[in-house]
Amino acid sequence: MQEKEGSSEGRSGHVSRRPAYLRGTVPRRDVETPLRAKEAVVETGEGAGRVAADKVDEKDEILLSWRVWLLPRNPLKSVLVVSSFVGMLALAYWAVPQVVFTILIAILILNRIGPYIFPMKYELKDATVSFKTYLASNTKRWDELFCYSEYPDGVMLMHDPRTITGRMREGIFLYYDEKLEHKDEILRIVSSKLKPAKEALSGRPKAGEVSSTGGLLSAISRVRRLRQKNPPGESSPD
Repeated sequence: MQEKEGSSEGRSGHVSRRPAYLRGTVPRRDVETPLRAKEAVVETGEGAGRVAADKVDEKDEILLSWRVWLLPRNPLKSVLVVSSFVGMLALAYWAVPQVVFTILIAILILNRIGPYIFPMKYELKDATVSFKTYLASNTKRWDELFCYSEYPDGVMLMHDPRTITGRMREGIFLYYDEKLEHKDEILRIVSSKLKPAKEALSGRPKAGEVSSTGGLLSAISRVRRLRQKNPPGESSPD
């Protein structure tokens, strides 16, 4: 009996020289170790992303926030807007009598007129400016915008209108509150971030911002310039 036990202990002490495919499955603890390590790396990456996002949010501090509701300001215009909205929904349902289609049309319309119908919340932050309401929101970085223009009821934040890209991109209109309590503070923050339109548009756009025009008129002008350089009947020098 002792010899058998000794022989069995000796066999267990030596490393098996059988091929890997004959040794059986790998112990579970050896498989779980790399999986746990991978999960730890993923959790660490997600935690780092959350920390970075928190740091960005901490840097982008709110300088001013206020709420605006445009619907009660002009009752006649509000009645026209609401009645037009209901009429468009009725027309959509009459054309395509499906509830899903009508709901889709309503969402698309409210995305455009939502800032007028629903109350809006404006936020002027250190790095961004934004407004938020039901089914509609917009956020812009100050460095994306170019200038601002004052109006009696608010301030328009614009991109560079001298370029095609600037004319196509939509800016943000900051409505004052009804009692104009935050008007001076809004103008102070906006003027510290952007230049007035007259001052900003007085200079020339940067070389990288100038976009060439296209279309039929541009092609005609290029042909005219080529004809002026090489009039018909003249041969180019050899």
